[in-house]
Amino acid sequence: MTGRHKNKGLNFRPDPDLKQRFKTATEANGSTMAAELTAFVRWYVGDADELPGRGTNVTR
Repeated sequence: MTGRHKNKGLNFRPDPDLKQRFKTATEANGSTMAAELTAFVRWYVGDADELPGRGTNVTR
């Protein structure tokens, strides 16, 4: 089926500036916002032992 995702979405609504900076940082490091958020959540709940890395091109 097209247009259907395996998992239900999660509502996360950061302010527009933070969202854009996050998007810019993930793209600059060859990743996606979804991949980075998923990695952080896996660490947070204990599925991963180490906090996910952060790219060197972080914007402020």
